[in-house]
Amino acid sequence: MLRRQFAQEGQGGSGMKSRYIVTLAALSMVVLAAQRAQAGPYNVRPVPVSGGNLQGVFSDVTGIYVSGPGIDAAADQHSAAWFTNTSSGGSVATFAVEVAPASAENTFGIYSTGDPSKRAAIFDGAAVPGEQAFVSFLANGDVQVSAASGTVVTSGFPDPKSFGFYLDVFDAPAGGFGDGINTTLDYTVFTDDALNTLVNPAGAAQVLVFRGDNQTILQVPPFGAGLFTDSEFILAFEDGVTGSAAGDFADMVVIVESVAPIPEPATGLLLGVGLLTLRRFRRRQS
Repeated sequence: MLRRQFAQEGQGGSGMKSRYIVTLAALSMVVLAAQRAQAGPYNVRPVPVSGGNLQGVFSDVTGIYVSGPGIDAAADQHSAAWFTNTSSGGSVATFAVEVAPASAENTFGIYSTGDPSKRAAIFDGAAVPGEQAFVSFLANGDVQVSAASGTVVTSGFPDPKSFGFYLDVFDAPAGGFGDGINTTLDYTVFTDDALNTLVNPAGAAQVLVFRGDNQTILQVPPFGAGLFTDSEFILAFEDGVTGSAAGDFADMVVIVESVAPIPEPATGLLLGVGLLTLRRFRRRQS
């Protein structure tokens, strides 16, 4: 069909114009498809939040808010699922609050996006609000976590610069997905919704992500107040996975810093192709 159109229009100006418009469209589609295939996943947000527990964590009365615009648990959800660290040394995680019924057994950490079964624990059930851990991404691919409980090195991350966050849930009630035995790992929830296969419905959100706005001041005692920057993220976990779960996303709340989302499908190359094609068209027409 396109060849027939070009033949009818001939080699004149209108034919040249059609040819380059088609070229621009075709190249744009190819570039966009390639970028989407290579980019890290992003979740669909926002999702509903039940009750006011999470907003309470973000308040100045019972939570970590000090001043500034603040954080809206419903409206400020970020879609990021995969992350990379932005510091040459590593990333810092600060335990903010955990109010889950089985909090003594739950474990928080990072997982490899290349192999979600490869994980490095950061906080376990013994962590207390204000506890910090330093996560180092070593040149040999190892991930080193230094926390109050000691230093642990996890080897074999396929790409330690591309990771998500997870929560191992123990002692989930029997009769649902859990077994009611607190020494057995019942399931794991991830920042990537697509990995949440043991939820009802499958693929549902189990973690909400909130990015700093460079304006809000937060404080997690015993540390002093500080600016919630755009290299900091709040992760709010829901550890219930059945239809009767509260869905308040306040079962564990952690602040991570010196991280950034794996970039969304960029438009830079797409725009570059378009501008290059249009410039060529204009030169031919002048």
